[in-house]
Amino acid sequence: MVEFAIVIIVLLLIFFMIIEVGRILWAWVTVQNAARQGARYAITGQFDPACLSDPNPCADPRIAGIEERVIDRMTGLRINMDAGRVYEDDYATFIEVRGVNEYGELQEGFAGIPGQPMYVRVIYNVPIITPILSNIVGNVPVMGQVVRNNELFGQTGSVAQGQTILPVLPPVPTAGPSPTPTPSNTPTSTASATPGPPPTSTNTATPTVTNTPNRCNVLFEQELIQAATQIDITSDINDRVTITDLTANRVLASDVLVEAFGGHLCPGLWLLPR
Repeated sequence: MVEFAIVIIVLLLIFFMIIEVGRILWAWVTVQNAARQGARYAITGQFDPACLSDPNPCADPRIAGIEERVIDRMTGLRINMDAGRVYEDDYATFIEVRGVNEYGELQEGFAGIPGQPMYVRVIYNVPIITPILSNIVGNVPVMGQVVRNNELFGQTGSVAQGQTILPVLPPVPTAGPSPTPTPSNTPTSTASATPGPPPTSTNTATPTVTNTPNRCNVLFEQELIQAATQIDITSDINDRVTITDLTANRVLASDVLVEAFGGHLCPGLWLLPR
């Protein structure tokens, strides 16, 4: 009995040490996977804008989305995300996100601009539950960190990243008259083969200047939307322009162009919807 009592203490200590090491390794693998999944989500530039409308809105929806993805991947671990937690607290969980900003600096609490590196670090404190071992080591912190380059998801690197931004369209050129060259008199000298009076200069025929017609195709200056009071259209003088609602099969407006407007090179008119 005495020998068994001495041996059983050592055996139980070894047995619980194996359990504690298994818990620490399990937490470490889970934290590594959570950091990896959070980084994969971060580099795409995705975010959930719903957190902006919560009673307690988030400061950055992209950071909030990364933290949510990390926590979802830490299944099975008890998580302590209290605001006043410290590294020594049991189950204390810290999620750090840093990325390179437009100035080339590594900024804390920022997921980085497109094409630049960023990293996600997850720190988790595993408490020791065996009474004898907990007196020696209270807890063991494990960490997972993943560094990735952001994809080219946008051009702003702010909370709007990941959204499609339409390019700025160039202005539509306005048609106008083509400049015609001004004819000039070209003097020519005709020399005589035999002695006689000195050569005289003769003027060539002056070409007739033909005015280029001021031709303009119909151009809608803006979209016609519901409840609009007017729309700008350019066309030729004396042209009739009619706007028809094909869905209701009725004429919205019809008028004849009489003069230019608004400083346009092409004539224009104002149409008032009926």
